[in-house]
Amino acid sequence: LRDKKKRIWLATVEEENAVDLKALKRRLGASGSLSFGSAELLMETLGVIPGSVTPFGLLNDAERKVTMILDETLLAAGQVNAHPLRNDRTTAVSADDLLAFIKAEGYEPLIIDFSKPLEGEA
Repeated sequence: LRDKKKRIWLATVEEENAVDLKALKRRLGASGSLSFGSAELLMETLGVIPGSVTPFGLLNDAERKVTMILDETLLAAGQVNAHPLRNDRTTAVSADDLLAFIKAEGYEPLIIDFSKPLEGEA
């Protein structure tokens, strides 16, 4: 996701949880509307094409432009399935190992519980 100021967020959310972009915008303090990144932005920052977005793409964020958002629901799960930089494969890791990977890459993810309405949602 990106905002008007070109700040970039990568949100990894459990598939059953809905994401209200307007409420998330308020939660993040984003400027203007949140929108999905273009194909060019995805390749430039994460090294992936649309449909292949994955937390593993943080490996390619050399300029550290991305802020990582993790759904708290995922951290309670036994395992997390994600694309390994391409969408024709899936890899499973424990939630603890995913968090360890993200931190080892130098990110302190913002943890949000997407199973509950975000502040400001009706």
